[in-house]
Order: sequence, then structure tokens, then C-alpha cells
Amino acid sequence: MGGPGVIDGTEHPETDNFLPCQLVIDGITYLSSENYFQCTKTTNELDREMILNSGPGDACQLAGQTVGLRSDWKSIKSDDMYKGNLAKFQQNEDL
Repeated sequence: MGGPGVIDGTEHPETDNFLPCQLVIDGITYLSSENYFQCTKTTNELDREMILNSGPGDACQLAGQTVGLRSDWKSIKSDDMYKGNLAKFQQNEDL
């Protein structure tokens, strides 16, 4: 599941959602695009903070599996993943 994209036989680590890199969306600093994505599924601030502070990769994905999902999650999750990755590349020019 997941991991870096492979383009023309070459792995590109910058495409990995778990790649540690800071991005700021709506004034909140996230540790990876996955960290942002997992935070957007929550229904309350306590769960968001727990995920936000869990780290950039596997830990935040695991934390995201322990929270209740917002009622519109299925309809917004693709847009939220896009928003997180767009911010990752716009704010981290070295990628």
C-alpha cells in the first residue's frame, strides 16, 4: 500500500505521502501530506491533535485508524489528499 511512485522504472521518494516535510494549511503545520490527510478525517479537535502530534508516517496512519470518521469522509477524501500533496510541493521547492 502506498509508497513512492515509480515513473519509467525509477522510484521517486518525493511522491510518497509519508515523506517527512512540513506544510502549512489553514495556519496549521503538518509533518507530511499523510499527516494532513489523516487529520482531515476527524470529527473533533482532540482526535486531530492526537494525529497531528503522532508523526509524519506510519504512526499518523495508525492514529488515523483509531478515530471516528466525519460523515462526509468518502466524498471529500480524494480532494483532501490532493490539497495536502499540492501544498507539499508548493511549499517545499526542493521536492
